[in-house]
Amino acid sequence: MRPHDTSSNAPSSIPSDSSASPTLAGLSPETVRSILAFRDDRHWARFHEPKDLAIALSVEASELLNEFMWSGTDLRVETKKSGQAEELADVLIYAVLLADRLGLDLNDAVARKMAKNVRRYPVEAFRDEDLGEAARDVAERLRTEDRARCGAGAEGSSTGAEDAKPLIADAAPYRALLMKLETEGPDAAGGWKAVSANRMMFAVYAPETVALWKQVEADAQAAGVAAASLDARRADPADARAALAQLRAAVETERRSDGAFLEAVKSGEVPRALEVIVREAGTAVMSAAQATEVPEVNGHSGSQVPEAHPATQESLAAQAPRIGAGAPTLADDLALLAAIERDPAIAGREVDSPAGTFFIYAEDVNALRGRLAAFRIPNHWLALEAAGIRNPLEEAWARLPELDAEALRGVLTELLAAERDDSGFFARAAASGRVRRLLEALAEAFRRGW
Repeated sequence: MRPHDTSSNAPSSIPSDSSASPTLAGLSPETVRSILAFRDDRHWARFHEPKDLAIALSVEASELLNEFMWSGTDLRVETKKSGQAEELADVLIYAVLLADRLGLDLNDAVARKMAKNVRRYPVEAFRDEDLGEAARDVAERLRTEDRARCGAGAEGSSTGAEDAKPLIADAAPYRALLMKLETEGPDAAGGWKAVSANRMMFAVYAPETVALWKQVEADAQAAGVAAASLDARRADPADARAALAQLRAAVETERRSDGAFLEAVKSGEVPRALEVIVREAGTAVMSAAQATEVPEVNGHSGSQVPEAHPATQESLAAQAPRIGAGAPTLADDLALLAAIERDPAIAGREVDSPAGTFFIYAEDVNALRGRLAAFRIPNHWLALEAAGIRNPLEEAWARLPELDAEALRGVLTELLAAERDDSGFFARAAASGRVRRLLEALAEAFRRGW
C-alpha cells in the first residue's frame, strides 16, 4: 500500500459518521511507511510472494480467532482484549504488505467495495421507519458500552459490584513468590537449562512461579482485568488492579515467548506488582520458615527432572538396543518409546503439590523431550497450513508418511507445546504410539534428502 491522500478517490455515496471513534479512522500514512520500512530494513521483501502473504494473513486471522476460542457464552472475551488487539494488528500488517506487493491502495479498495455494498444493499430495502431510530440507538449503546468496557480494562477502573468482592481470591501465591525473590534474588523465579551440551535451551520455572501464573489468570478472569499495555507495564502500578493487569500481561507474554516472564522479573516489573498486591492484601510476606516445600517444577507444564521412575530400568532391561551411557541414538529413542507403549508407567507419574497436580517425567524420558525440542520450528503454523493441516494433534497421524520434514517438525512443535496447558500430554502421546510414529516419519523424511 503506497502512502496516499485519504481525501481523494473516495466515492461521495459513502456516508460519514462524525461520531465514529478516532481509533477507527484507519492506518495513517506514517504507520504504513513504518510497516514497509520494517520489512525493507530486514530485506524480507524477496520472501513476500502474494501467495505467502495471503497464507500468513489467513494464519493471523486464525490466531485472532484463538483469542475467542472456548469462551462459551462470552461473546466478547474482554479479558483477552490486549491479545485481540495484537492479533488484529498482525492481520492489518499483512494486509498492508499484501496490498503493497499487489500495487493496491487499500483506502481506495475499501471505498470502492463500500460503494458496491451500498448499491447491492440499498437502505430502502432494509429500512423500517418504526425500527430505524431504535436500531440506531441500540447500535450506539452497544458501541459506547464496548468502548467503555475496553477503557475500563486498560485504565483499571472498576464498578461498585467489582469493589464489593476481593480483587485477589488467594494472596498466598503472590506472597510466596515475592518472599522467594526477596530472600533468594531474581534468579529464584527460574532460569534457562538444557538437557545436554549443544542442545536447545528452555526455561525452567520454580513451583512458586507456576502457582502464581494460575492464580493470576484465575483472579484476572474473575475480576475482568485485561492485560496491561506495553506502556502501562513500564510504569509503577498505582493499585492492586493495575498490578494484576501487569502480571497478567507478563503471563500472557510468557505463553507466546519462552523465558519472557524471567525478563519481567529481572526488569523489576513482576516484583513491583507483587509488592503492591501483597501490601493491599494487608498481609505480611511469609517467612522462609513458613514457605511450603514443593517439588521443583520444570518448564510450563510443571514437570521436573527427577530420578528415573523405579519401573524404568526394569522395563527397559529387555530392550535391544539398550540405552547406554553414551549419546543416545535414534534406535535408543525409538526403543524407549516402544517401551513406553508397552508400559506407560515408565514415562513418569503424577504428583500433587500446593501448585496443583503435575506430571513428573522420568529422567530418560525428559532427556528425550529435550532432544526432540531441538527440531522445533518458529511459525510452525505456516508449515502446517502449507500442508493443509489445521488441527495437527488430530489430523496429522494418518498422513505422516506423505508429509515433508518441515510439516513433520510443525506437528512435533505443536505436540511439545501442548504440554504447557496439559501436563502429561507427551506421556499419553508416547503411550499411544504417536510420538514413535512421528519420529520414524521425521527420520525417513531426512533420509529422503530434505
